Amino acid sequence: MPIGNIDFCFWNECNNHCLMCSNPNDSWRQATYDYNNLVSRLKDLKGKVGSITVTGGEPTINPDFARVFDFIKNKLPEARVSLLTNGRRFYYADFTKKCCQLKHLSLVITLHGYNEQTHERVTLVKGSFNQTCRGLDNILKYKRPGQALEIRVVITKINLSFYTKILSFIKENYPGADRIVLLFLEIEGAAQENISKVGLTYSKLGKSLPGLSSIIPAFREFRLYHFPLCVINKSFWKYVWATLPEQEIIFPSGCKKCIYKTSCPGVHKGYIENYGDREFRAFLKRVG
Repeated sequence: MPIGNIDFCFWNECNNHCLMCSNPNDSWRQATYDYNNLVSRLKDLKGKVGSITVTGGEPTINPDFARVFDFIKNKLPEARVSLLTNGRRFYYADFTKKCCQLKHLSLVITLHGYNEQTHERVTLVKGSFNQTCRGLDNILKYKRPGQALEIRVVITKINLSFYTKILSFIKENYPGADRIVLLFLEIEGAAQENISKVGLTYSKLGKSLPGLSSIIPAFREFRLYHFPLCVINKSFWKYVWATLPEQEIIFPSGCKKCIYKTSCPGVHKGYIENYGDREFRAFLKRVG
């Protein structure tokens, strides 16, 4: 019987330097990511894995990336593969075509702005906006039936005033995207180091998520990640998904009495450590 999703780190470096990156600064950087090591780990999953989430760093810049993807294509043909990437290597059409040979592929790309200035204020790499956008164009051009493109926007202090402009940019330029996700930042890794620049509270964001309601209908599918139910209007609850690992979630003590606790994604531990739990409350009766 297939097991659940496997998070599989392909590489420990990145060609962007995103201020809000949540990658932890610990021993994962010292691990080995050459072809033989990665394939050995994949062989242990053969016949068992249902889906693989390929992460990094930036996985596509691993020198052995193409060879490892060939192994997955040939030895794990039914595995569903989600590739979390900044999208820059998809600027190259041949690379995009190669990746799109995987039968069950989902490409997950984060867009940080609606132009060079806003995007590269986060990535700190000149030219990264153009490469990512061209990459999105190529993905929509070459992806096949059964494959998917998900575009993510991580909301932080930096883009709080213009996150709806990013979503509008996506609507206008990538209407073929299969899913759009708005994430609240995870405070760990570089995000913790840069908290004075990127840190944001749910109270500052506001329950109404200004401007969001009018744009959601433009997308094929829309999701919210890392949003406890009590910090947003009930009208948005249908878009909330729980995606954080159990070990990274905290439910404040007051949540014990909440009648919606089993439906709530909880709070990322990094948020509680930095901002406390005063913003969260229990629902003792159903919300109308």
